Amino acid sequence: MSRALLITGATGKQGSSVINALLAKKTDFLLLAATRNKESPTAKKLASKSSNIKLIQGDLDSIPALFKAAKQAAGTVPLWGVYSVQLSMGKDVTLEGEVRQGKGLIDESIKAGIKHFVYSSVDRGGDEKSWKDATVVPHFKTKHEIEHYLRDSTADGKSPMNWTILRPTAFMENLEPGFATKVFLTMIRDTLKDKPLQWTATEDIGFFAAEAFTDPQTWGKQAISLAGDELTFAQLNEAFEHAIGGPAGTTFGLLGKALKYGVAELGTMVNWFRDEGYGADLAKVRQLNPAAKTMEQPGTSSSPHSWQPRLNSQSKMATPVGTDTEDAVSSSSHQEDNILNPAMLGTSSFPQFSKLPPELQRFVMSKLFIINRESRSVAKRFYRVHIPCRYVHMTSRREGILYFNPELDIIHIFEWWYFPELAHDVWKLDPLHVGIVNLAQQTYNGDEDDEDDDIDDDSWYTDPAPSDLSELQGAIKRLKRVIFVFRGVSDPGTRNSRDTGDREGLAWYINPSVPVKTHVPIFQTMAQDPRAMGEFLDGMNPVELVKLRDVVEDWFEHLERWDLEINPEVLYQFMVSYSEGDPVIIDREDAVAWLEAEMEAKASELSRSSKGRKNVGVAAKKILEQNATPAFGFWLSPLEALHILNDIDNAEEQIRDFTLVLRKQFNRYTPQLCLSHLPDYNPKYLSTYEY
Repeated sequence: MSRALLITGATGKQGSSVINALLAKKTDFLLLAATRNKESPTAKKLASKSSNIKLIQGDLDSIPALFKAAKQAAGTVPLWGVYSVQLSMGKDVTLEGEVRQGKGLIDESIKAGIKHFVYSSVDRGGDEKSWKDATVVPHFKTKHEIEHYLRDSTADGKSPMNWTILRPTAFMENLEPGFATKVFLTMIRDTLKDKPLQWTATEDIGFFAAEAFTDPQTWGKQAISLAGDELTFAQLNEAFEHAIGGPAGTTFGLLGKALKYGVAELGTMVNWFRDEGYGADLAKVRQLNPAAKTMEQPGTSSSPHSWQPRLNSQSKMATPVGTDTEDAVSSSSHQEDNILNPAMLGTSSFPQFSKLPPELQRFVMSKLFIINRESRSVAKRFYRVHIPCRYVHMTSRREGILYFNPELDIIHIFEWWYFPELAHDVWKLDPLHVGIVNLAQQTYNGDEDDEDDDIDDDSWYTDPAPSDLSELQGAIKRLKRVIFVFRGVSDPGTRNSRDTGDREGLAWYINPSVPVKTHVPIFQTMAQDPRAMGEFLDGMNPVELVKLRDVVEDWFEHLERWDLEINPEVLYQFMVSYSEGDPVIIDREDAVAWLEAEMEAKASELSRSSKGRKNVGVAAKKILEQNATPAFGFWLSPLEALHILNDIDNAEEQIRDFTLVLRKQFNRYTPQLCLSHLPDYNPKYLSTYEY
């Protein structure tokens, strides 16, 4: 062995890949593998690969001591090269520390007479742009600073040390199966949308580092950006299908947003992916390394960190919904249940979870606030408005705190006269003074026969006292999104319809395409319903849709009465669903029970129809014979789908005309589908007390 190389981060993903690549080239280098703990199983396994590997214990906070240990281990073999990589993020890792370690390693290498220095950095837009642009991403800036320090320290004859800079893009290995990967991919999907992202396998970083050490003349004073693949999220999904037999795992968009906004640096980086992005020359990389890995060709490295995706046990949903597919490997995964809502990956690692007492299950489920001080602190910063309140569920009442994120959370109100005061209180409690910007307001049909609708027939809105008008005006001016919550039919299900023995007169049979509302406030949104839904309005009472139009007009009339101009930037929508069943649906078991009862009732009605009960009617029979995978949640449609009601004296003709146009509008403005979060267990309430 004629020369020695000091490999920092030797037991990590990059360092071990460099060592593997050098071993594969059968070089005569003595490989000094730096590690914090020589006795760790990972370190011992690395050393067992070759007699050319010697373990060096040390860290980059004591660089002179590390070099001293390296020289002692090398003996008479000259210390010739250094591979430099520093952590950017993690426990006890700081940006200042990364810069200090990076520059310190350069200084000590020059002092020790190192001949070739390979630095692992990050791409910032391409080979040339990376020199000029530090970017807005903090841990990209640190590497830009270290790169320039390396170049300047060896320029103009200051040092004969040669160098190579490798600038990888996003690591494929970071997509190892797990919940954290799902949340990250969700953030990528929702932020980048159709923009591609470049990816690198650490195995390829090892390849280029080995090339630089074995051919320093060619690679001297060179910086190259590395990427083996460039994919949109849709293409990434397809690559996952080919490589591991399943789509790229994602989760609820809310969690991706929580990660993006809760961890500021990640949010900044993903926004940079969207606005600027990596710029590696894939053709150049593949010319230099024809074996550069793509997403469908995971690394073959024997490194314990190499990306080895495995096909997880999954329960497929009855209807494919693309990127919203979820793993369903919980302790009671209901593989036979044909509902559109994805099952949640939750308690599979602890199959006995369902046997715990409900009190203990609730304790576990509210882990966001009770794991430790750090998690509580992050959660409280994200849900920055803390409102003392009383939680009421049926006969249960509990004092607690409502944790509220103004930008993301939607306030659903059932009584208008409480709204101005609530909105003002939230605005005062919000340190950023954003307040309520997303409002959902329940609409009522005002039927005289409906005892539950004890609402003034003239208007749902109450005028404030003159002294409170400014408070109301301020609350409405802050709104950016207004949703009219529409109870589209009577109670869900044929079994609960207003029914006579022969179903005489109108009876609104359930359309299986219309989502069923649950008692769960968490949902994920799909751009459109993936099911073949047939006629949107079959089984929905057109009279109530007319009344919804009246409520909307009433809202705008009151805006004028309150001296408020209509803001064209406010997003107006209306929500359509069947109202909650009896009992209310709060988890997957409730949904399945509801579905089973509904199927039984549907079979009964079809049987009645087949026996010649003419009162069932052609339209009702058409609805009963429809097959669509049930969805639990609601539709969201733009207000444009509700056209103006024509002024016609004949009420029946007016409704018929309204319905005909409405069908065209619904086909033109396809509603979004919002699916309720239905894991195997949802507590009826979560404790918001801290322990």
